[in-house]
Amino acid sequence: MTQKQKLFCEYYAKTNDLQLAIEKSGYKYSTAKCLLKKTEVQEYIEKILKSEKIADCDEVLEFFSKIMRGDDKLDIDKKSITIKDRIKAAELLGKVYCIFSSKLDSNTEDSVIILGDEELEN
Repeated sequence: MTQKQKLFCEYYAKTNDLQLAIEKSGYKYSTAKCLLKKTEVQEYIEKILKSEKIADCDEVLEFFSKIMRGDDKLDIDKKSITIKDRIKAAELLGKVYCIFSSKLDSNTEDSVIILGDEELEN
């Protein structure tokens, strides 16, 4: 399988959008349709889909954001998302972005730059 074919398969597996995979990989529509019929291409796409069963960082953050907002687009019943779940998702997002950090870095120093020729008073 060529690199171009692998690229096509990766885009197609991630988006399930034939037109986008065609645009990103540089194939023509007719060639891409024929490519999808090949056994080795189908197996490679299946392999990619199986390997993507583990969520990446962006997917986890997106999921927490949807829970926090009570998003309608979740595949779970919206009524089952409690306020406790939403607060927990917000807390976890806050930890990722260090929003709730109460420790001050004592090793930092502030610099003061004085401009001008005027004399300073004590």
